[in-house]
Amino acid sequence: MYAYKLLKRSEIIHAALSKPIELSKIAAQSPENVRQWFGELSEIISRNNIDSSRIFDIVESSLNLSECTSKLVDCLKNQILPASTAPPKVPNSTLCLYVCADGSSLQRFLLWPMKSSPQEFSSLYAFDIKVLPSSSGWITKEIFKNIMINYWTPAIVSKVEPTTTHKVLFLMNNHVTHSDDCVADFAEKFNIILKSFLPNMTHLLQPCDSCIFSRMKATLCNKFHVPIPFSIHSYRSSLADTLPEAVVVAVKPSTIKAAFKKTGVWPVAAAPVLDRISGSPIHIHKCNSETSVYSQDWREELFVNYSPHRNKQLSSVQSS
Repeated sequence: MYAYKLLKRSEIIHAALSKPIELSKIAAQSPENVRQWFGELSEIISRNNIDSSRIFDIVESSLNLSECTSKLVDCLKNQILPASTAPPKVPNSTLCLYVCADGSSLQRFLLWPMKSSPQEFSSLYAFDIKVLPSSSGWITKEIFKNIMINYWTPAIVSKVEPTTTHKVLFLMNNHVTHSDDCVADFAEKFNIILKSFLPNMTHLLQPCDSCIFSRMKATLCNKFHVPIPFSIHSYRSSLADTLPEAVVVAVKPSTIKAAFKKTGVWPVAAAPVLDRISGSPIHIHKCNSETSVYSQDWREELFVNYSPHRNKQLSSVQSS
């Protein structure tokens, strides 16, 4: 914090905030790699007679609502609050979603850092949200394997009955928890094809990451309310009251279909992603033998907020 304040008030020292990205990830965003990925996707779908009812997107996203509780305290301007009422850092939790290109979705899972499900979450089961204990609240290989083998795969097998000629496609990101040999062998046994998105491209290619989770979290932020004084019990109760509505809004069939169409996954089309890439070009320049990567979206915004002097240099680089 001291360094940040020093840089902000200094007229001599300027900091350029950049996002270092490996060259392999930069290459993944090239139009050639995007076309190749969609070509492989199209070939898999046509070769295995896969339709919209057989394409699924797997994704997990953290639910960090600390900012929501802080904003609540800040908004109570007419009331003097003792320090004890300020909300502490809330527990980590993760929501696991599984949606299909035909607009349907499978059972959802909330990973909570306890050995057993809190009583406040008992109402979530009515909305097809199952609470699973997790030591940290994050997804792990064992939890992912448990969900995949014991919940999602049986539901899919009963729904579409995959065969050697009509298989099912699972799309997922490159998270380390998804790289499990047991899951791969299990998927092959049930005629399920596992395919990963390009690295550093899930915000453009993954339906849940691109559209669904953003809508869900927007609803959570607008509706989430924790009474004062803050307690973990009230936090869990508020989450149990708000999460079902947020999930229902996010996984509407029309929203799911629109997400698959926007990312070009179904119907298969690389054009939507290529158009978005061309609208946000990546600029590379050399500085002290290191590669720094700047784009016209969030990286430029960082420069505007923290380094006006460096932002002028960036603008001159982009204009040239």
